[in-house]
Amino acid sequence: MNLLPTFLTVLLAVATLPITAGEAPYAPKVATGTLGKIDRRDPEINHLLSPGATLEILAEGFDWSEGPVWMTRGAYLVFADVPKNVLWKWREFEGLTEYLKPSGFTGRSGSGSESGANGLTVDNDGRLILCQHGD
Repeated sequence: MNLLPTFLTVLLAVATLPITAGEAPYAPKVATGTLGKIDRRDPEINHLLSPGATLEILAEGFDWSEGPVWMTRGAYLVFADVPKNVLWKWREFEGLTEYLKPSGFTGRSGSGSESGANGLTVDNDGRLILCQHGD
């Protein structure tokens, strides 16, 4: 099974749009559409990507996000909105749901200046590993 087209989808899943004063409150949501194009500078990429692969936007409305990581078991994407201290989950046909809050800083100690998880990976056993600035 070739997951690289899915990985390219993942790259755009975290389309981050800054929220500034006067805008709507923090409310990430599922989004649709495509963005940009795949620049195939080396023909070897065609062994990994299907000819029709596109960069899809899956969600928007985050302050800034980190990750993403594809969870093979369960077939879903996890990524962090660091300043909002939330891990988000996106799954096809289900959309966007909160996965873990807080994802880092709990408020029990420290400053929490970078409050949420800031780096995700999956170990060889398929478990999510997260790095965070929390307490």
